[in-house]
Amino acid sequence: MRLRADAIAAFQDRDAWFKFVVATERDVDEVLEIQTAHRLASSRILLMPLGMRREEQQARMSAVIEWCRRHGFRFSPRLHILVWGPKRGV
Repeated sequence: MRLRADAIAAFQDRDAWFKFVVATERDVDEVLEIQTAHRLASSRILLMPLGMRREEQQARMSAVIEWCRRHGFRFSPRLHILVWGPKRGV
């Protein structure tokens, strides 16, 4: 039940972006599996580095950027974490 094909299809019809928080190459492999199964365009996939603190994200950024380049994905930091840290509701 984690992934609902009908919901993914409905979002595709609305030109949605698909955002994935990743930490390891295995996470990227899972994104690739989802992309293949649901025919998601690489240009509509964003990868974001896992991390609840600025330092954790920064430590992963170069690897995530490289994975984006390799697979034609977009990169985005988790800006709310960089700005406010691990606070909820911001």
